[in-house]
Amino acid sequence: MTYSKELLQKTIDIWQPNNKVPLTEEDAREIAQNTVSLFKLLVRLDQKYNVTKNHSASVIPINKKTTKSGDEDVGDQLVGANKMAEIVGVPVSWIYERTRQGNTAIPHIKLGKYVRFNPREVIEFFKNKSKNESE
Repeated sequence: MTYSKELLQKTIDIWQPNNKVPLTEEDAREIAQNTVSLFKLLVRLDQKYNVTKNHSASVIPINKKTTKSGDEDVGDQLVGANKMAEIVGVPVSWIYERTRQGNTAIPHIKLGKYVRFNPREVIEFFKNKSKNESE
């Protein structure tokens, strides 16, 4: 893909403050191409999961399984804090507080500014914690 000199220069102007080494037009071209690729990926993910049509979508399927009754088992999905709070039966703020407790924090994954949880791991964490506290 070809990019205009103006776009390449603007890319250099934006990214140069983050780099110690002077950026070249080739660097700017690579940054632009990576940005285009990222947005193409985001569009594909949006189409697959209908994110923009449902902003409250807090479940990202990883490995869908169903129970014997045919219901989807949420244990094999990453969920957001709202869904995790619903599953555990606590306020969302309580879930967020438990992600900031160092080595005693509930299991979670940070995806940039987002926090996701595997319900099965979180429930197992609480079961183990409960056993350890009762001993």
